[in-house]
Amino acid sequence: MPPELIDGLRARLAGGVVAGGADQALEIRRSLPHGHVAAALGIELVPENRTG
Repeated sequence: MPPELIDGLRARLAGGVVAGGADQALEIRRSLPHGHVAAALGIELVPENRTG
């Protein structure tokens, strides 16, 4: 195993947090609902399913 992987495993087992460098960071630009959230929104947006 690479030394970086071993160091990361040791840190995690000791209760630490392992994060990559800034060059490995992710930026979330858009988030879409999925699963039960999308189903609930889909039902709510259909006019004949609304109550009230």
